[in-house]
Amino acid sequence: MKITEDNNNLSSVSKPNSSSDDFLVYPNPVSSNLWVEFHCTGPSVIFIKDLLDNIIEEVSVKEKGIVQRSINIKHLDAGVYFITIEGENNYKKPKAVIKL
Repeated sequence: MKITEDNNNLSSVSKPNSSSDDFLVYPNPVSSNLWVEFHCTGPSVIFIKDLLDNIIEEVSVKEKGIVQRSINIKHLDAGVYFITIEGENNYKKPKAVIKL
């Protein structure tokens, strides 16, 4: 999410777009439900990977547009995980998440 301000002190909020590799992951740190939000341009998969790049969890996304997904990670051990989004027209750089 990007907040900008113009000369008239008007603020605007924009969501991630398809030309960006940005996506939101919150809360961080997390103990149970992790939210992932991104702009999806085609079928994609949200991956949760451990420090050794092993896939721990994957969530398929089929719709287009702004996508919000809640992923229950309560069953995962405490530690650091990486969230990556990959698909036909999407690749989002990994973001670290701390599981309490």
